[in-house]
Amino acid sequence: MTITFGESKLDLEYITINQYRKLLENPNMDDVELISLLTTLPLEELRDVKVSELQFVSSYLKTWVSQLQKSPLTYTIKYKGQMLGLLDATEMTYGEFSDLHILTSSDNVEYEKVCSILYRPVISGEGEDRKIEKYDYDKCMERSKDMGDFPINNYISALFFLTKYNQILLEDSPLYLEKKRRDELKNQTKEQETRE
Repeated sequence: MTITFGESKLDLEYITINQYRKLLENPNMDDVELISLLTTLPLEELRDVKVSELQFVSSYLKTWVSQLQKSPLTYTIKYKGQMLGLLDATEMTYGEFSDLHILTSSDNVEYEKVCSILYRPVISGEGEDRKIEKYDYDKCMERSKDMGDFPINNYISALFFLTKYNQILLEDSPLYLEKKRRDELKNQTKEQETRE
């Protein structure tokens, strides 16, 4: 997205984890603070901008922020010179699952830590055919210290995807187990009838 202030043009690609956290900490941020935060323009540079222009841009940015949850799922992303890949939900280990559950269940979610588990260095491939670094909690926590500039929209879409995926698994598991139990009972009944 490109924003124009007089002669200046700014390209905004995404909102970082750090910016998003500041938005959550200050939901009643005024227009100038919001624009400064999301465009990284110093407040002093915004002093000469018309109020009507500030209000228009602020309104546009608020709409942009509200659309974050509709971001497409990104399997691989280049971040600070390194290719990172989203963990494959079908290959998720118990360690990954339980650590993500604990981190996302906290009242104060540490987005960087969650993100460092969700997105790890790519070993080979790209897109849906990626292979990522084996899960190591300590390595992820070390890498999380440098995840503040990661795009929050990638974090949100990945977490939403995994949440929906896990909901489907949890909903399907009882049905699968019930069907398996009924099939076993049928087989036992047939075996008993055959014996008699």
